[in-house]
Amino acid sequence: MSPVLAMLENGEPEEKILLYTGFTPEQLAVIREGRLRGTE
Repeated sequence: MSPVLAMLENGEPEEKILLYTGFTPEQLAVIREGRLRGTE
């Protein structure tokens, strides 16, 4: 599991994930949407 997915699973604040990864909010949204689709 990637660190980003692990942080999302743990309920980390979006700001912390963005600081840790350097991703943009848009990139994080795509990752989150993909994760949600993958668990349906």
